[in-house]
Amino acid sequence: PEYFTEGVFVALKGPAYTLEDEKAVYSRFPEWSPQRHMQLDAPQRRAVRDLLGLATAVGGITVLPKLWCHCDRYWGFLRKCRFPNVPKMHLPFSCPQDALYDPTRWAAKKVRWREHTFLDNPNVPEALKANTV
Repeated sequence: PEYFTEGVFVALKGPAYTLEDEKAVYSRFPEWSPQRHMQLDAPQRRAVRDLLGLATAVGGITVLPKLWCHCDRYWGFLRKCRFPNVPKMHLPFSCPQDALYDPTRWAAKKVRWREHTFLDNPNVPEALKANTV
């Protein structure tokens, strides 16, 4: 399908922040702290911003990096950064795009993107996966 072959794909190789960055933030803020989430979400957002900018400049499609949530997102009150009634939920967790961004707004703005597992999909041609800079 065209979804797997159209255009130029722009992806980040490696994580959006280092283990050292994570350790520094973990030492400053407890697990339940929204500040922990904000401090570690910032480099993810910078990476996504840069990927979107580069993809736009080359007429390409952004492949999102794996996103991590250090605090859950919920319309009501959270308890220690978790949904109510799940106090033992592991933090951080790999979270979907809509936990950090508004996909409806992205669609309205015609942002072209793919999920972080896109390049691992067997439908993506090997030649495309090997075509990197």
